Amino acid sequence: MANCPSAVVGATTGSLAIDGGVVLDVTATDPAAAREIVELAHRHAAMGPPDPSRGLHTGRHGGPGGTESGHCPVIHVGTTVTVTDIAGGARITVLATDPAKAAELQRETRERIQWLDPSMRAP
Repeated sequence: MANCPSAVVGATTGSLAIDGGVVLDVTATDPAAAREIVELAHRHAAMGPPDPSRGLHTGRHGGPGGTESGHCPVIHVGTTVTVTDIAGGARITVLATDPAKAAELQRETRERIQWLDPSMRAP
């Protein structure tokens, strides 16, 4: 989660299901947090697909990158990720490369956003 824009202290993540994927608005009221969100979001857009040869998921974009690991709402497996700067943070668009997988991407994204809220996690 060290590279996740949604994990920045003070970040708020909103999502909107769109045709083919999901749009995430990750924002913060603190200017330093907002800058960090933008930096991390652009890092995600530059990453491309995960590299399975890099081993286990370590936050360095390695491992299989499947939906069974990780909690960042920015999902890279089978997606394209683009970023637009917005007031207070970044708008991250995540589109499934296979349109038939868009609903699964939207569901997994919702679950990951819920996981970020400690009150939503099982004790």
